[in-house]
Amino acid sequence: MLNRRNWLQAPASLALAILVLGACASPAAAPTAVPATAVPAASAVPAAASPVPATDTTVPATATALPATLAPTTAAVTASAPFTATGRIAYGNNVGGAADQYSEIFVMNADGSSQTRLTNNAFYESQPNWSPDGTKLAFVSKRDGNNEIYVMNADGSQAINLTNNPADDESPHWSPDGKKIAYYSDRNGNGQIFVMNADGSNPTQITHDSTTDDSPSWSPDGKQIALQKDDGQGTIDIYVMGADGSSPTNVTQNTAINARPAWSPDGKNLVFFSNRDGGYDLYSMAVDGTHVLRLTKNASVNGDPQWSPDSQAIAFESDRSGQVEVYVMNADGSAQTRLTNNPDGAGHPAWTR
Repeated sequence: MLNRRNWLQAPASLALAILVLGACASPAAAPTAVPATAVPAASAVPAAASPVPATDTTVPATATALPATLAPTTAAVTASAPFTATGRIAYGNNVGGAADQYSEIFVMNADGSSQTRLTNNAFYESQPNWSPDGTKLAFVSKRDGNNEIYVMNADGSQAINLTNNPADDESPHWSPDGKKIAYYSDRNGNGQIFVMNADGSNPTQITHDSTTDDSPSWSPDGKQIALQKDDGQGTIDIYVMGADGSSPTNVTQNTAINARPAWSPDGKNLVFFSNRDGGYDLYSMAVDGTHVLRLTKNASVNGDPQWSPDSQAIAFESDRSGQVEVYVMNADGSAQTRLTNNPDGAGHPAWTR
């Protein structure tokens, strides 16, 4: 939904995805930078959660054929009990209206209530990711003129710039022990995956590929990282590698776009979005690439999925209402429910207890 460097440079086949991911492009000329330690004023936003009509109560698994070892399952997604979950969801929320649009970090309850603004800067600020204990948020901000990774307290206070680099640094993801953050950076030319300590020290490049590597997601045991690799020719695949960047393995092996992987907290599955069936839909699969299950099927763009802490539900963004909003659903794709109702759009959800 929100401006992402790799989508803006993508081939024409990604035009539909750009509708979502470019909906909140950063202003061309950034205003005077706000000090990194500025403490934003939080303000409550009325909740507007509403269930989505069950227009795809049954979704046949019609995914493009994969190699024999990666064949999709024939299971279908069927309607079940209404969605219920607990915890908090952070997200990027577009503000400023169509003439001067930018995004800020908001947080809400998992049912869409108590929507509260955490940052208050006229800049692109999104891609939040919770620390494992739920006390801090890593996020991307352009308040210093380029995309940098910041960390702030869960109430929006004490924002600190961790990267301080003229390159673009994005897609932060905490390690399960809270000691490190994996992220994307193009500081050495081609976009690659880096890991730094949670205080920003010791940034280390762990991938060295001709592909553009992005969207790291740690395994719950901290031993592996899932990521996407873009060959620049219209194919993006999901890989799993060691936490040090070793032994990357292609687990999608598909000539389509397979992107934004998220590792389930129980360690069993990856959720991602793909256009392998023509539209941009959400899929889940076992970590080794087997048991592929299509979760959404509608004439819209569905992306940026994130798991609930108990692995029983998924938050995601979709433009099915005419504007990109945050939705939730059960892990089998049932009970898809809209949580936000922002005329300017919202996306990049991240879930914590």
